[in-house]
Amino acid sequence: MPRSPAEELRIEARRVKVAELYLHGTRCLTHIAHELKVDKATVSRDFKHIRKLWRETYVEDLDVAIRDELAGIAEIESKAWLGWERSCKDVETMEVIGTSQGGKSKPDKVKKITKKQSGDSRFLAIALGCVKVRCELLNQDVPKQLNHSGHVIIDWDQLCTRGPVTDVIEEQIVAP
Repeated sequence: MPRSPAEELRIEARRVKVAELYLHGTRCLTHIAHELKVDKATVSRDFKHIRKLWRETYVEDLDVAIRDELAGIAEIESKAWLGWERSCKDVETMEVIGTSQGGKSKPDKVKKITKKQSGDSRFLAIALGCVKVRCELLNQDVPKQLNHSGHVIIDWDQLCTRGPVTDVIEEQIVAP
């Protein structure tokens, strides 16, 4: 039987109080039930509903926040790559030789100087930082190198000989 609007309103008001008590530190459902003078099962159902709403709300908010952050990171990375490309271009300057009369007359000679650039590595560091942050946001951590010491000795002849263990494994493979 459907609930009346008044009943729906009463239930929603109780759920708001349950959530409020929980968020203010009352973690025990029994204490919440006692405080609101309702059955513990009612508080349990209310809290199940509240958690579902929280999960739906915050997952949507989190997805939007992640998309916004990813867009910002993409913009920063794009500008870092543009900066890198600019820093790799040759720099041209002009050198003026032989001006007279306080710089009012034509120069005797104008020399164009081209300086080769190797690129500013700070832009690469920014781009790499963007990749790292993006991987963290998407839970795609870059694999870390595992360092180990010591030696592993494998006796291939012993591994390949038939024995009780290899027979059992073979039986399990052949007859599941």
